[in-house]
Amino acid sequence: MFNGIHTGMGAGGWVLMVLLWVALLAVIVSVVARLFPTTRSDARDDVVEKSATPSDILDRRLARGEIDGPSYDALRAKLSPQPFAGRG
Repeated sequence: MFNGIHTGMGAGGWVLMVLLWVALLAVIVSVVARLFPTTRSDARDDVVEKSATPSDILDRRLARGEIDGPSYDALRAKLSPQPFAGRG
């Protein structure tokens, strides 16, 4: 009468099947995320910096903490216009 009622998956089989599907969905989400990356704020900053002057870029780097004060002063001195020797 109840032929085959106990021949199916046990609790362990169900747990493994759920874990398999969760892992498969995680892989699919990971692949889709890599195929369609989101835009980062760094990428938008690069577009802005292309039209910026070198002095503006130097100021931004100091504000972000990428360079320290003495480095900023040295680079600022290199960017300032210097008279050419032997002309005039």
